[in-house]
Amino acid sequence: MKVLALEVSKFYKQFPALRSVTFSADTGITGILGPNGAGKTTLLNILATLVEPSSGSATIEGYDVCKQRREVRELIGFLPQDFGLYESLTAYEFLDYMCLLKNIRDRKHCIQQSLEYAGLEKDAPRRIANFSGGMRQRLGIAQALLNMPPVLIVDEPTVGLDPAERNRFRQLLMRLAARHTILLSTHLVEDIALSASHVIILHEGRIRFNGTVDDLVHSAQGKVWSVCLPHHALGDAQRRYTVTHFVVAGASFNIRFLSEEHPDFEKAKTESPTLEEAYLRLVQDGSDD
Repeated sequence: MKVLALEVSKFYKQFPALRSVTFSADTGITGILGPNGAGKTTLLNILATLVEPSSGSATIEGYDVCKQRREVRELIGFLPQDFGLYESLTAYEFLDYMCLLKNIRDRKHCIQQSLEYAGLEKDAPRRIANFSGGMRQRLGIAQALLNMPPVLIVDEPTVGLDPAERNRFRQLLMRLAARHTILLSTHLVEDIALSASHVIILHEGRIRFNGTVDDLVHSAQGKVWSVCLPHHALGDAQRRYTVTHFVVAGASFNIRFLSEEHPDFEKAKTESPTLEEAYLRLVQDGSDD
């Protein structure tokens, strides 16, 4: 496996950011999904050699992220959630500077190759100050790809992007997934549904699910229900169950909701779960599989 974490824990004073996290990842996109504060960024920072775990171990292609940092950093490309760009530089100048920092010798070839992958070859002479949010994220991926590392680590890359830019960025990651191991951290279920084949759900520092997207959806089979209720009954349903969706139907509401057992509605019927409903079941209802 290109990425392997074994019993990784991280404590900040008494606060457990990660608790005994174990997983592996190979070529393709592994989505790390969880709400804000779940521990996603802490996990990625450990894998990127920026933070040391309190206990446990992690390796990138066999190299220990604590004991062999230099070797690990040559094998990864990292796009953090907040990364700095020099507004006054052009895209080409920024990548050239990053090549110097990374001790890359054939700078011209590496810059041209990464610009092409990111779809920014025509924008190389433009100043970064004039880039849109999506272009900035793609430039971030371009700098991560300069030495064509086998492992890419990207943290919340689509936050703040409009739908067209999110779609363009996801397609870029999917192209790269044929040759790279990509760890994609996000709290957006849509990012996982449209790009990842494998998903890890982190919640309160623990892994709540580790498997395929299809298996995650299947885990909620028989736990998603629908019923038609009068308007005055909606509030009570929301207090008793996790309502995932509702629409107005005349004087009533058609609602979808989560329940581990048959709900207290005579005409309720089971529905095929969505990925979002399977995710909500794990992080809101406290279910374990």
